[in-house]
Amino acid sequence: MALLGLSSMRHVRSVVPSLLSSPEVFLRPMTTSSAANFDIKKRLKRNRRPVKRLEKPRLAGEDGVEFRPVRTDAAPQEIDPSVFYDGVIHKFVNQMMIHGEKALSQQIMSRSFLIIKRKQLEKYDKASEEKRADIELDPKKIFHEAIENLKPMMGFSVVKRGGKVYMVPIPFPDARRRYFAMDWLIDTVRGKSKIGQRMEDRLSSEILAAYNHDGKAIQLKNDFHRMAYNNRAFAHYRWW
Repeated sequence: MALLGLSSMRHVRSVVPSLLSSPEVFLRPMTTSSAANFDIKKRLKRNRRPVKRLEKPRLAGEDGVEFRPVRTDAAPQEIDPSVFYDGVIHKFVNQMMIHGEKALSQQIMSRSFLIIKRKQLEKYDKASEEKRADIELDPKKIFHEAIENLKPMMGFSVVKRGGKVYMVPIPFPDARRRYFAMDWLIDTVRGKSKIGQRMEDRLSSEILAAYNHDGKAIQLKNDFHRMAYNNRAFAHYRWW
């Protein structure tokens, strides 16, 4: 408005109110603006560059067969690329932990493995040449075998029918079976109240006992199976 003269400003002020008062302004089609928009679209379309599509990378095998990359899901959270990581031992350490003292739980686990290693080496030195092949020296393999021996095959769930509570035997998934095995092992170790005996000593002895299908934790597993077997008459309530 500063560039316009006084005469032109007076002309605009006199013309605008008359144009707004007439209804033809609002009913007249806006041909100039639509034509301008169409002209702009034509120019943009004319000046648009062709987009080059990137081809997917292909890998040629030994036989000349072409392979395409396959989309896969993300790895589970418990999988770790380290060769020193063990998911079962990690879960056992977390389950044995109290009041967030994970470092203490890890120390107890490592000391238990050291005691198991010493006991198995003493047994290996005293054994004959024929029996040495059957003696396992790796404490991690002994621990995994003990957990497998403690896993229950069947369990039971609480079902209410007709105002009564029934213990219905059901098969457990692998994660639930592993939880019961670890829980029985930890409860057995904590229940052994012997003066002058450390936690790692009790844990190592109980792991070796479970490895040989013996010990109090194995008895808890057998009692659990016996309870599920005694309630087999209520198995049909599982599908009700």
